[in-house]
Amino acid sequence: MSERVEIGTICVDSGTVFVGDPCYTITGDASHHIGTWSEWCSKHPWNGEKYNIVEPAGSSLGLSIPTKYGDGNYPVYAEIEEGRVARVTIDFAPGCDEEGDE
Repeated sequence: MSERVEIGTICVDSGTVFVGDPCYTITGDASHHIGTWSEWCSKHPWNGEKYNIVEPAGSSLGLSIPTKYGDGNYPVYAEIEEGRVARVTIDFAPGCDEEGDE
């Protein structure tokens, strides 16, 4: 059985979040470092394909995921099993019920 707990908030100013291992992308010596915001943006076609989710650093190195409403503050929840994080959910539609009704 798991317990769902709020673990924090993500403040978004680019309309997207990135989920991936930071050792591949964050620091200047990372193997797939993206050096500038312009370079990052050039890797996003925004053509609607795959819900505009892209892998800007390369295959399996992380996902750039657009939010439902763009910029904002989004709550993050974890499902805890046996004292460890089993799943993480970012709620891009806070205040909406589970069926997506607003």
